[in-house]
Amino acid sequence: MPLGGYTIPGYIASQAITRNIADRAQHGEDVSLTDYVAYYPASDVAQIYLATAGLLNILAILDAITRAQTHGLPTFHSGSEPAAEAGKS
Repeated sequence: MPLGGYTIPGYIASQAITRNIADRAQHGEDVSLTDYVAYYPASDVAQIYLATAGLLNILAILDAITRAQTHGLPTFHSGSEPAAEAGKS
């Protein structure tokens, strides 16, 4: 399941790297996968931040849908007035 806009470009880049490795191996070159490994963990941190932002976007969308269905009232609104406020009218 795609979790963000980076999924499709990441998939395309992964396929390009796989084809590059296969082409190099077919031509008899010594292919080491360590040429393609990211040793710096910054990419992992960035991916976590992107995934978190995606989940927050989903929460914002669900909140907007809920507020649209309840005509802008909070989701905990019961639809009736509390007994203390009903006697004041």
